[in-house]
Amino acid sequence: MGAFFSYSLQSALCLAIFYLFYTVVLSRETFHRLNRCMLLFIMALSWIIPLFAGALSFRTGVEVVPEMLVEQPLATLTAGGAAASLDLSVWQSVFVPVFTLYLVGIAYCVLYQALSYLRLWRLLSKGKHAALDNDIRLILHTDTSMAPFSWMKYIVLSEDDYAEDGAAIIAHETAHIRLHHSWDLMAAHVFVILQWFNPFAWLLYRDLRNTHEYEADKSVLDEGFEAQHYQLLLIKKAVGTRLYSMANGYNHSNNLKKRITMMLQKKSNAWARLKYALVLPLAATTVVAFARPEISRPFDEISSVKVSYFAPTAQPVEAKSVEKVVAPPRQEVAVPVETVAKTPIPAEAKTPAAKPKPAPTTPEDTVVFMVVEQMPEFQGGMSELMKYLAQNIKYPVKAIEKKMEGRVTVSFVVSCDGSLRDFQVVRSVDPDLDAEAIRVIKSMPNWKPGKQRGKNVSVKYTLPINFSLSAKKDSLQTK
Repeated sequence: MGAFFSYSLQSALCLAIFYLFYTVVLSRETFHRLNRCMLLFIMALSWIIPLFAGALSFRTGVEVVPEMLVEQPLATLTAGGAAASLDLSVWQSVFVPVFTLYLVGIAYCVLYQALSYLRLWRLLSKGKHAALDNDIRLILHTDTSMAPFSWMKYIVLSEDDYAEDGAAIIAHETAHIRLHHSWDLMAAHVFVILQWFNPFAWLLYRDLRNTHEYEADKSVLDEGFEAQHYQLLLIKKAVGTRLYSMANGYNHSNNLKKRITMMLQKKSNAWARLKYALVLPLAATTVVAFARPEISRPFDEISSVKVSYFAPTAQPVEAKSVEKVVAPPRQEVAVPVETVAKTPIPAEAKTPAAKPKPAPTTPEDTVVFMVVEQMPEFQGGMSELMKYLAQNIKYPVKAIEKKMEGRVTVSFVVSCDGSLRDFQVVRSVDPDLDAEAIRVIKSMPNWKPGKQRGKNVSVKYTLPINFSLSAKKDSLQTK
């Protein structure tokens, strides 16, 4: 849930960047086919770039956190040692209503489009049908107030329009069909539904429809129709019923001035086509920017919200024959540079992949829960955990020299007696940072064990530790 919403927000931001580029650089050019392709390309880029940015990383050895993890709100430790936790209720009071509104908006748009298609189908199923060239179907209606439009291989107009100016209208609508504009609109409808909250999505949809009309108008004039007569016909037909949003229309009175202006505008210089290539370096820059930790971190935090946040209480899942990976509350610790290690890290701490000797287990320890009624807790609570980590984590000297930073995620099992075991790096950044994270967690005292139905049980816990070279600088600026 959180990942999908975060992805939609990143897509909306990408769309804003590329649409502004199109408006400033390309929209005034008379290359209607290129503009149409560019608008479709912008829609595709806005969905693809967040995926590339997520795959691209400035860290080494990154591993994907298993989907079974139930992410929890983050808590950040500043350089001064004060813990600022983001409570679950904050996420529920902010994120849940916003995401619910987003889903309601999608549902409304889907319903509106469904009704529009139903009304369109009724129009296509009525009237007098006639066959034209290239398997195009002409549908004539007696309603004189109906504005001509086309959809897929159907052209719909009134009998009066057909008798008076049928040739020009059919030439215009045939161009829409031949250029497959209906498929563009279907893709744009899906795009607008998912991005209904984004004004740039609606502006792009409007420009795409305008470009369709520019293409169709050019096709009519290329067939030999006199320009002045055709423009007067457009003005005359501008007083018709409003077309359904999915159809390619003939008059489109709301952009009639732009259409006539575009027909009279001098053709763009052929060299102006080179400006369309500028979208490629812009796309590459956007991918790199979205992959930067300082930009991607807020979206990562939104992505950590899961569907389980909607439930008032979490239901435990007990393993039967196979041990379950358990999701603990997620907490984050930012490690400032001022806690640089003064002494070398023990050799055994530099091998996080090596499994420690298994501690004696009880029959209860053989079952590991995903979620329990009472999750395990550090002695003294979260504030004490923050203090312990702040006092014991040392930023490795080698990592500072290499300017390595990032979030190391370590998982471990809190046994029935509170002891910790089965340490594992589930998200790696750098061997030295990984080793330090493992070392400090291994040195922790026993925790309060988790409980299910009043009994102590083993629970797997995941703890992200954020190593940040800028933490010290930020703390100094706030003093």
